[in-house]
Parts: sequence; C-alpha cells; structure tokens
Amino acid sequence: MFYRNHIKKFLIRISPPSQQKEMGQVIHKASRVSQNYLFGLTKMIGFLWVMYWIGFSILGVKNALFFAILCGLLEIIPFIGNITGTTLTLLVAAVNGAGVPMLAGIAATYGVVQLIQGWVLEPLIVGSQVKINPFTTILALVIGDLIWGIPGIFIAIPLIAMFKIVCNHVESLKPYGFLIGEIEIIKKEPVLIKKIKKTIKKLID
Repeated sequence: MFYRNHIKKFLIRISPPSQQKEMGQVIHKASRVSQNYLFGLTKMIGFLWVMYWIGFSILGVKNALFFAILCGLLEIIPFIGNITGTTLTLLVAAVNGAGVPMLAGIAATYGVVQLIQGWVLEPLIVGSQVKINPFTTILALVIGDLIWGIPGIFIAIPLIAMFKIVCNHVESLKPYGFLIGEIEIIKKEPVLIKKIKKTIKKLID
C-alpha cells in the first residue's frame, strides 16, 4: 500500500502541472478496474465451480468436485484454461473406463457452462471494464508467463487493462488503446439468457 501511494505520487509529480489532475484520475480508475476485475473473476470462478460440480455429479464423474475446482481455476487463463480443464476431465474419465454417453455429457456440460459464462457471468459479474481483444489477451499471457512465470499469468490481464486505460487518456497513445481494445460485435441476447441473467443478478445482489 505504501509503495503504491508512493508510485502514484511520483507519476503525478512527473506529469505537467496542467495534466496532474487528469493523471490522478487515470491512476485511480486503473486501480479500480484492476480490483473490480480480480474480485469479479473470483466470484465468477465460484459460480463455475458450482455449475461444473453439478454437471459432473449428475453424470457420475469420479472426483467430480476435484475436476469442477480444476476447471474453474483454469478459467484464470482466458481461452486456453477452460479447454485444458475439460480436456483433462475427458481424458481421466476415458482412462477410468467412461463410456461414450458420459464423455458426451462432459463435453455438453462444458458447452452449457461456457454458454452461461460468456452470455451471463462475464457481462454481469466481471463487467465490461476489461475490454481487451483475444489476440492481445493471449499475447499478454505469454509475455507475463515468460517474464514472471505462473504469477505473470495471474496479473497479465489487469496490467494490460490498466495500460489500456492510460492509452485512452493520453492523446498520443489513443491509437494503441484502440488496437488492444475489444472489437465491438453486436449480439442479440436470447430470451432464455436474459432470464438466467436476471436470476443470477438477484443472487449476486
């Protein structure tokens, strides 16, 4: 906390007097986005644990709770983690003699959970604060892993999100903010998704 405030004061002091107020606002917003993202991600993983556990338990997967926790934790790694967790679950189930119906059920559980995550949990819990496109996300994860290893994977997304906020507030860096930002795609929500979203929002509130 002490060093964070010290760095904040340093960044404000090196800014031109006319931009010091704006710099303070940028730093505050960047810090808030990072905290909201990590808190939202924690809540989302909790929901994923429950959904995976219910699905795997219904299917009769051995050690359903373990694989539910594994799949949920791996969600920390965007795009790659969820596929890895489900693949491991499928492989272990197959080795233990699971039949085609169970394997298909595991894959279906993954599909349903991903549908709910993408349409409901991420917009509702994590929010739109971290609008980073997939290419930048993967690149940030790779660089984070190369520099800091596993801890780098955890902090890569918050760091790139804070960098984007800075880019959005500095005129000369705005093109870079646009480059790493999310590509806007208009999606029409199905009625069922809207109902699920309302239900989960009530649980959160």
